[in-house]
Amino acid sequence: MPIIEWYTSFLRYFGASPSKSIFIYGGNWLARPVHPKGVVPCHLLGSSSNQEQYSVPLSLPISIDDWVTFRPTQSEAVINQFGPIAIFEKGKITEMWKPLHFQRI
Repeated sequence: MPIIEWYTSFLRYFGASPSKSIFIYGGNWLARPVHPKGVVPCHLLGSSSNQEQYSVPLSLPISIDDWVTFRPTQSEAVINQFGPIAIFEKGKITEMWKPLHFQRI
């Protein structure tokens, strides 16, 4: 928790703050984290559309610039809010796809 160290230790002692957490850009998604396994929302600071805190297992090797993957919990009607999908082949981005691209007949 990005505040006074003793306060964070106090909250952890009573189980109110996770032992290990991460912050992501963006937040308040209508989706749940699916990768890496064990990532769960941390409600200590509440939801924000700017950034959001997630609890992670102590054993999870996660670093700055790693990714969290989400599965939307709403229908495909909102999938375009997620932006383009990067297609990776042999370690490189080879294409960018629109989430739902409809072609007129």
